[in-house]
Amino acid sequence: MKWLGSRKREEKSREEEYLAEVPESESYDEYINYGILHIEKKVDAFMNEEIDVSQCLLDVQKEFASAYEQVGTINEMIEQVNSHFKQFEVFVGQIDHRMEKSDVAIQKADTQMDELTHQIEGTCSALDGMTTTFQMLEKDFSHIQEMSKSITGIAGSTNLLALNASIEASRAGEAGKGFSVVATHIRELSASTKELASGIDKSIKTLYGSLDALKKEIINSKGAIAGNLQHAENVQQQFKEVSACSLEVKEVSKQIVSEIERANVEINHATEGVSVITGTINEFGDKLDILNTKMSKKAIIICGIIDFLQQLENMLKESLKKDA
Repeated sequence: MKWLGSRKREEKSREEEYLAEVPESESYDEYINYGILHIEKKVDAFMNEEIDVSQCLLDVQKEFASAYEQVGTINEMIEQVNSHFKQFEVFVGQIDHRMEKSDVAIQKADTQMDELTHQIEGTCSALDGMTTTFQMLEKDFSHIQEMSKSITGIAGSTNLLALNASIEASRAGEAGKGFSVVATHIRELSASTKELASGIDKSIKTLYGSLDALKKEIINSKGAIAGNLQHAENVQQQFKEVSACSLEVKEVSKQIVSEIERANVEINHATEGVSVITGTINEFGDKLDILNTKMSKKAIIICGIIDFLQQLENMLKESLKKDA
């Protein structure tokens, strides 16, 4: 409204200047001629303003066309980002699916390792039982060895008694021959008993050696089994750590999927906003086209008025020449 008031004041000032320029002594035709010239000046000024306005409208149209292209580029970029997010969501889903398979495999392996651990512990218990049995066998062999020594002692004593009896029988002459034969058989039995006892001692010593070797093997086996058990427990602990990491990865994957879904919602909102802006730009561009068309029609009308004023001016000039 202020602009309109200043424009009216400016036009009134120009009219006053025009009236001041018109000489009072001139005739009515000259007065009209001055008026026509003044109108032509105003129309020329108006045409210049219209040209400037048209140029501004063209500049605005160019800017809106550039903005429309930029908005289109932004829309394409948003669509590309949305496409990348969807691909990323697919990748995250694949990772989550593979992690679930990995969890199943880890749980299965952990169960197998648990069974193996129980088997190793059972083997260790069996070896402990064998060690206890071997210790009992050593005690039994020790008792047998002591009994064998007793038998050897008895056989020695029997042999000595049989020798003394044989000596006494030889002193008795013919009466002691029968007893001498018995004494000889007793000495032979004593010798064979001593040999048997000696064989038992050798067998027991051999068994002792075998038991010692078995004990060493059992100790070595227990050491190896204990190492395997520790290794199995370490592997089982690693499986638990891997399972924990897998759960953490799955949780992070869920968070990523949630963030991707939220980002997709925001991108969809941004796309809708860009679409609204694009529609507004198109609508405004259409209005600018309509305005530009109206301005062109207006310029044509003003050109017609200028032509008419020029014709009128020429007619007045001819009339003034005739009056002169």
